[in-house]
Amino acid sequence: MTNRTRRSKAQWQTLVEQQSGSGLKGAAFCRQQGLCRKTFYHHRKLLSEDSNSLMPGRFIQVQAEPTPVLPVIAVLDYRQTCLKIPTGIAPVWVAELMKALS
Repeated sequence: MTNRTRRSKAQWQTLVEQQSGSGLKGAAFCRQQGLCRKTFYHHRKLLSEDSNSLMPGRFIQVQAEPTPVLPVIAVLDYRQTCLKIPTGIAPVWVAELMKALS
């Protein structure tokens, strides 16, 4: 009968990090450390899933930043549409728009 060692999540995380940094394939690392290969791969997968998930069922608080209001330099009314042109718009763009509307 083999001796079984219970490891915590933190211990498995350390082993996975050691394997990653060792340059060894998982199987070679397990042989070197005396680990069961299937158990190592199982815990590596669990840790990978934990780090990739956003904890389902949890909300993340997000705060929207207000949209800056630019001063308007011109207002074009065309039929039932109103276009407010803010400062910083290239005059060439306004000219092209006027050509397209006429």
